[in-house]
Amino acid sequence: MRKDAALRILCDYQARIRAQIASDRALLDAEGEAARPVLAQRRWILARLLREYQLFKHVELFDPALARDDRLGVVARLKTRCTAIGDRFASYLACWTSPAIDGHWTDYAAATHRMFDALDRHVEQERRAIEAMLAGVERIERPRARPPCPARAPQARPAVQ
Repeated sequence: MRKDAALRILCDYQARIRAQIASDRALLDAEGEAARPVLAQRRWILARLLREYQLFKHVELFDPALARDDRLGVVARLKTRCTAIGDRFASYLACWTSPAIDGHWTDYAAATHRMFDALDRHVEQERRAIEAMLAGVERIERPRARPPCPARAPQARPAVQ
């Protein structure tokens, strides 16, 4: 894949994520607890979008960069940060189930704003880091799949007496 195409896809994902966050934040601020059913649906939309984004980055950007061996430290840090924000979002989802929100709307709203802020910061910092990682690269090539392990000859079983 050409670098410019990869960056275009990356920026498209990031724009969709940031637009979703902005829209959800506006809904949360404008309607408060009345927006709860809609926000419940929309957070799963955001979860799917974040997962697609994560898969794109790891398969199309990070793994090829690791295969080149010239930017291992940078890529390792990017993957670690990506995994960390993914884990944080998963913890947020697990913590704020419908029963957990009952009677704790103010805490939920504050936690949601913090999560939105963290995701927004992460996406912005990650874009800059990926652009730097790809500096001087024209094409991004996925590593070739490893050949399958050779089939092992069946081992003779000892005779049972």
